[in-house]
Amino acid sequence: MPTRAFDTYSLQVNAGAVGDEIRVIVFCRSPKDLIGWINFYDEGRSLPGASRDSTTKRISLSFSMSQFGPTMDILRKEKPLTLFYISPTVAGLATSIELVGEEDHKTDQAT
Repeated sequence: MPTRAFDTYSLQVNAGAVGDEIRVIVFCRSPKDLIGWINFYDEGRSLPGASRDSTTKRISLSFSMSQFGPTMDILRKEKPLTLFYISPTVAGLATSIELVGEEDHKTDQAT
């Protein structure tokens, strides 16, 4: 499965429609390269399939605006992160393996 790791991101929030009604773009970057981006579209709109540029290897994903909040939670709280691409219908944002109950364990130690 082609994956691309990234460790920083930036946002572009559009005041009006850009292109095909893209409301927000999250640019995913490594220290030396733009890895890809996630486009967020108006709810109920038919989403374009994911893509991977054969030359740059950049991955483009399409999510509905309802996924913006959960995606931002992942970007803020998890690492390392990767974008993956298998086909236009099988692609996404992924975290690394995490221990079961890791967050609960951190809370238990604090008390």
